[in-house]
Amino acid sequence: MARNHVTVTEIRVALGPTNTSVALRDVVSMKKVVNFVAASGASAKRIKLVYMKNGAREVLYLSPADRDGFIRAVLEKNPDITVY
Repeated sequence: MARNHVTVTEIRVALGPTNTSVALRDVVSMKKVVNFVAASGASAKRIKLVYMKNGAREVLYLSPADRDGFIRAVLEKNPDITVY
């Protein structure tokens, strides 16, 4: 199961041996989605996170236990993120 953690400056995602992080300043938008095909995860209820990396848009699918709480926590740190 993936672990998602919001810090003051970034979102940290850990899934097994794979760890990644996204700077909150690079996040463009978030959207609640139901996606059975997007990456491995414990839930089809996910958040589609769009962020900038090296000048290009990247997408990361997260499956936090509390999607609304996760979105609130991210917006507390960066209220400029668009939520669809």
